[in-house]
Amino acid sequence: MQWSRGEYAPANEDKAELFHEHPELISEYARLEKKFRLDKFRDNSSLMEFRESMYVLSLLEQAFPASLPGKSLRALDIGSKNFAYVRGLYHFFQYAPSARQDRTEKENIRKNACKIETEGEDGTEPAASDLAAPRSIFLTGIEIDPFPVYADTYSRSDYARYHVKRLSNCRYIAGDLMEHHERYDVITWFLPFLTEDAIREWGLPSRFLRPEELMKHAFELMEPGGIMLVVNQEEDERDIQHALLKKMQISIMSSTMFKSDWYPFLPRFVTIIIKSFLQRS
Repeated sequence: MQWSRGEYAPANEDKAELFHEHPELISEYARLEKKFRLDKFRDNSSLMEFRESMYVLSLLEQAFPASLPGKSLRALDIGSKNFAYVRGLYHFFQYAPSARQDRTEKENIRKNACKIETEGEDGTEPAASDLAAPRSIFLTGIEIDPFPVYADTYSRSDYARYHVKRLSNCRYIAGDLMEHHERYDVITWFLPFLTEDAIREWGLPSRFLRPEELMKHAFELMEPGGIMLVVNQEEDERDIQHALLKKMQISIMSSTMFKSDWYPFLPRFVTIIIKSFLQRS
């Protein structure tokens, strides 16, 4: 059943308790707000949207390769649920340094290495010219189960459509990844279903448990040189994920653990895959 209550429009929620419990996040938010141009996101978001977006932004900053493609980027998020974290994805992809910007930043550091005083040492913010130039992005989220209804009678899809409508060139697709055939430079995939227990816990029928088929198709959607980030929630699932990739002869670039006070999740395990220019879809 496809249920929609209508337009979801949550009020801003106070973040004071979050920052009181985790005071270290105050300076971290200020840093990320400046670097990724979040434009007072703190004062214009629900608590769920804020925490999930900041969590994902921090995860991407830690786990992703040092630089992304230059002036434009097409990104796909698989299994987006209500897409509460979309702003974290969007701003990371828009403002993360490109290879050229990364080289320029390193060159500036080298040139200024001998200076006694460096701008920003006293805690002031970097000049606007030091920030990464925005790239043009087209971001898609896809969710196979978009119509569960929350306690407020809005559906998962209602939430997601609110989150994407405030971002240009951003969309939410209620549908099956296997029926989607566009190509992407970057793919993110948070908590793919790998076991019967996991898919039952989320209330989906077992016919949707098809990890190898879905991974094969997702890999086919990647452009040569494209990057995929996969996040698993437990070491056992990470090991299953890696065994699947090995079976499919898909090379792992890196594998790390991530934990953050932005959201009280258990440690997550992040795997980065880069599609070689020599690999065929």
